[in-house]
Amino acid sequence: MWLWEFVDDEAFELLTVLHGHEGDVKTVDFDTCSSLSEDDLLVSCSYDDTLRVWGDDGDDWSCRCTIEGHGSTVWDASFCATSNGARRIVSCGADLSIRVWAEATLNDASKWVQLSVFENAHARPVYSCAVSGNRVASCGADDALMLLSFDVESGALAKLGRVDACHAGDANAVRWNPASSDMLATAGDDGVVRVWRVGS
Repeated sequence: MWLWEFVDDEAFELLTVLHGHEGDVKTVDFDTCSSLSEDDLLVSCSYDDTLRVWGDDGDDWSCRCTIEGHGSTVWDASFCATSNGARRIVSCGADLSIRVWAEATLNDASKWVQLSVFENAHARPVYSCAVSGNRVASCGADDALMLLSFDVESGALAKLGRVDACHAGDANAVRWNPASSDMLATAGDDGVVRVWRVGS
């Protein structure tokens, strides 16, 4: 993974190259949610079935923790936080699951423990997941969009609804609109981006 810094209107500077995964890196996400720590964190997920959490050590970035638990490729992960700022990561993968992880500290070392797992969220690999408040949206190779309720404190997940064939082919990505908590967008192999509004 390459970490870049925006220098001016036309240039980027390469800060560092992060090594550690033993397979393709599928996605990365910076923690922009937690208010408890000034510590910059980045999560990556990979074909090697793991997530890695990276931190800024001042002079360089290093791997703080390797998270294991998924039974196959981890396709996507995103940070979120509890009401008091405690960090969470929600991840999804080819093992058809969506998992919630919580940060813990053990002997001053960062560790992430699994809070919950929602098995068989999709019939085929889950390519993308996104968090908005007390909801998680996911999509995948079964062409479906899934909506789950999410208790951020406990990590508990429960099915709220599902849209089958939300795309005419794999649904590759889902993201919430940060300016409108009931709106999300999906993208698929059919070359289409769809915008959805979640009913009450």
